Amino acid sequence: MALRFSTLASGSKGNSSIVELDGKYLMVDIGLSAKSLKGRLSQVGLSIKHLTDVLLTHTHGDHVNDTALTLLAEQGIWFWCHAEHQEYLAQRPGFQSLKSSGLVLTYDERKFQTISGLTVYPAALRHGPEKTFGFRIEHTWKVANERSVIAYFADIGCWNRATVDHFANCNLLAMEFNHDVKMTLASPRHPSVIKRNLSDDGHLSNDQAAGLLQQILNASMICKPKNLVLLHISDQCNTHEMAVNAATRVLSHSGLEYIPIHPAQQSQAGGWLEVPPVTNVCADTCTEISTQSLPVVKSVRKKNKVSPFQQEFFFPV
Repeated sequence: MALRFSTLASGSKGNSSIVELDGKYLMVDIGLSAKSLKGRLSQVGLSIKHLTDVLLTHTHGDHVNDTALTLLAEQGIWFWCHAEHQEYLAQRPGFQSLKSSGLVLTYDERKFQTISGLTVYPAALRHGPEKTFGFRIEHTWKVANERSVIAYFADIGCWNRATVDHFANCNLLAMEFNHDVKMTLASPRHPSVIKRNLSDDGHLSNDQAAGLLQQILNASMICKPKNLVLLHISDQCNTHEMAVNAATRVLSHSGLEYIPIHPAQQSQAGGWLEVPPVTNVCADTCTEISTQSLPVVKSVRKKNKVSPFQQEFFFPV
């Protein structure tokens, strides 16, 4: 049975995606209310009871909703987060319920295996002072010696060679195409929000994302993605057409026009996408993920940490 991927929601009002492996379901981010989450799951033929575990990228409010965490606790569903994420979530009732039920699992920068049986390679990304991650999600089919790989990163302000290496050679690539610079500068947002979103700690513009996509494709010598999913497209400062056009130009330049582009929706779930395996001809090379760190911001003061509420206020998309 193939690996499958679907977005449930993507954008500033909530983010959540889901990966299926042989009838087990791993959710990546849970930024929808409990009611909305149930509705989106039903759109892809699932209910909350199908979930095996949930994996968190970071603690901004559009990626984790406390009412949904309460729902996880009620259903006995495991929740993965980084140790620093727990500091921000500690006072939220839903997270407290998960914690008291022993359902909170912690990951760090090393690879780990989820309850659903998938292997995850986290990649620390630059998106403000707090911990934000993208994930390389893999499964090796032992009988045929084949591998299926999903690269997923929804929030990233800048990138370097380590980012490229981490997400190269995947079967499905889901990445941020957040904003158009001119639309962002002309938007009615507060100047500090505009400045932050255009900074290295904000989000990728269409042009920046296109540049990263080109580098990932160039570095993908073992396999190219069979599907490209555009995540976190801004409602105010971008359009799906502009994001798709930017991605199309890269694919055309690389002779890869045949790769389907799927702009993720904010208002409804996307359809299931198959993640076909490729022959695992060079497993050692595929799993040698770079640990090079992204540059840090010298002006970030770690002592006075930003609260979850302030994160959601300062960092809209």
